[in-house]
Amino acid sequence: MSFRLPSHLLLGILAGWLNRHQQVVIEYLKSENEILKRQLNGRRLKLTDGERRLLAVKGKALGRRALEAVAGIATPDTILAWHRRLVAMKWTFPSRGPGRPPVSPEIRNLILEMARSSPRWGYTSIQDRLRNLGYRVGRTTVARILKEHGLEPAPKRSRGMSWTAFLKAQWTGIAAIDFTTVEVWTAGGLVTYYVAFVMELATRRVTCAGITAHPGGAWMEQVGRNLTDAVSGFLTGKKFLIMDRDVLFHAGFRRVLEQVGVKPVRTPPRAPNCNAYLERFHGSFKREAANRVIFFGEPHLRRVVDEYLAHYHQERNHQGCEGKIIEPGEEFGLAEGRICRRERLGGMFNYYYGEDADRDMRPTEETAKVLTNDERRRRVAELLCKAISLSEAKRVVETPPSSGEVVVSTPVTTTPGDVGSDEHRILDYLELAGRGSPAAIREALGLSRSATYRALHRLTVVGHIRPGGKTRGLAYQLNDAEPPPHKIALN
Repeated sequence: MSFRLPSHLLLGILAGWLNRHQQVVIEYLKSENEILKRQLNGRRLKLTDGERRLLAVKGKALGRRALEAVAGIATPDTILAWHRRLVAMKWTFPSRGPGRPPVSPEIRNLILEMARSSPRWGYTSIQDRLRNLGYRVGRTTVARILKEHGLEPAPKRSRGMSWTAFLKAQWTGIAAIDFTTVEVWTAGGLVTYYVAFVMELATRRVTCAGITAHPGGAWMEQVGRNLTDAVSGFLTGKKFLIMDRDVLFHAGFRRVLEQVGVKPVRTPPRAPNCNAYLERFHGSFKREAANRVIFFGEPHLRRVVDEYLAHYHQERNHQGCEGKIIEPGEEFGLAEGRICRRERLGGMFNYYYGEDADRDMRPTEETAKVLTNDERRRRVAELLCKAISLSEAKRVVETPPSSGEVVVSTPVTTTPGDVGSDEHRILDYLELAGRGSPAAIREALGLSRSATYRALHRLTVVGHIRPGGKTRGLAYQLNDAEPPPHKIALN
């Protein structure tokens, strides 16, 4: 005979065991909290608002009697007070006080910028300029904002000029010169070379005034004459040249500058911050080039300096110029075509740019020496179309078989209404170049985008030209089946 316990008795035994287990866990946690509190040595435990909210929610669920048994960080009254504050925050809504809404920080900063950049503008003038931008601000509001920031009214504000405005007004006439040293391995061992850089502060353009291992008085005077040359001198049009008190900038060098109207400005002793822009350039040159190359001979040093200056002017973004490039090339800003990389000094300097789809239509230094006959004819065609106004008189370029001279003569005139002047110019270009994309035709002939596409469409409809290539490489050429309205030959 088997004996079975009732189910309610089994549940009671299980509940008792769980209650006893939870009680043991609570006792352990209380002991652990007491030990941690003793580690504070009587100091008050600092809780964040998030931690208080967490304890308030948990404590409300337990109730006051349970909190008295387990609460260790704060008293039950404190935890319940936190809960009441949490409930009050739920039903608290931000109230808008009486009066007008405050002026936004954007408008406030715009008012201050207008007042500082244009000191002759009064309250009404600033109010009118804001209205042009779509902001409606009262005149008294403008006056109050300027007064809060210590800016006087227009008559008093325009009497003085800040140092920033004064320097910017003189900026284009100021240049700076200084030396940096580079160690170069030669046949005689390690030799110190002196490199003189000159900077135009307004544009940050830099040139190398000279490189030598033995600078002297005569050499410095020659450097001064080169810089002040009337035709190609870097200091042409400059009024001031900042320099330190190095013995190389001697009286003879300064006299050469003064003879052409350039005033030498010598900085105080041991004050490199007075020539901060050029000192910063020296640091960039050392970090980016000189410290990463072992120089063998003066020609190697000159090549590295030339490559770095080309990278500095044409490829490097400058934070002092709002991240711009000093002398951007034609490829700057091109988003079409594939992305290319230009390397200098074996990849030490890299420049990424978008390849122009019509680049093969223009001669470059890299391709000028290896042009094929067809490519040379295409280059000549573009140059002729740019130099000769084909809209005024149609011309024919012929190469007599007996000589290599190019003869320009008048073509056979076409009947009125056949094709227009723009169409004639496009036919001339295609006859000379062989084929061309719409962008290349537009650039070579100086036409607008709409005029180019209208003329190409009309010539395609009448059958004088035909398109070829894919969509991204679309190009037009003369239709062999339909003779052009005039003949141009280039052999």
